[in-house]
Amino acid sequence: MAFTSTHPRDAWRPSSMTIDEFQDAITDACRNYYDESSRSGLYDKTRVLAVYWEMDEGSGLGNQARLVRDLFQGSYGYDVELLAIPMHDPNPDATISFNIGRLLDGLKEGDLVIFYYIGRGDQGGFQEMRAQIIDPSPADVLILLDCRVTPGSDIGHRKELIAASAFDETTESGLSSFTNALIEQLQHAIEKRQIISTAQLYNRLATRHLATRTLGRAKLLSC
Repeated sequence: MAFTSTHPRDAWRPSSMTIDEFQDAITDACRNYYDESSRSGLYDKTRVLAVYWEMDEGSGLGNQARLVRDLFQGSYGYDVELLAIPMHDPNPDATISFNIGRLLDGLKEGDLVIFYYIGRGDQGGFQEMRAQIIDPSPADVLILLDCRVTPGSDIGHRKELIAASAFDETTESGLSSFTNALIEQLQHAIEKRQIISTAQLYNRLATRHLATRTLGRAKLLSC
């Protein structure tokens, strides 16, 4: 095999990258992925559903879900519901599906739904439910999953998903957790009076994660 300037001998080796270089690369990738027609204005109506498991109260995950509720309700003024899946629920997938369907009911193009979930990893059931219930909705939907997630089929139009990790990886906990990073970045945006897109939120979460891993501390983005 011939090696060239565009395919050097060590092309297989991961190249080192500074945090600023990583942020620039993520910004370019998001700009290429999201077209110019992506919505950047205000929504007519916004609803939020935050879900956790009743059995996770002792581990602090319930409190994390309440912090997300308080952020969207108190700082953003959104209509927020908090759902604790009962410990002995015989069909938790049906419970989640019913509540998401109720959340989406009556919404139209120009409305927004935010679905936040924290807890056990998805093994495919959520992706099936997403394709059947969420994707057909005319509303914009942002899905925030603080868990491990299996790959799913192509997501619907104006539907976005940000997850803590892939199913074969380990999620962070404590101050480095997905939820803590999410709250930090959304609170930062509201304090700066910024309206951030999904691409910008993903950019900030990914850069913060890299900064936490490489510097051993969180890096609050100033942009």
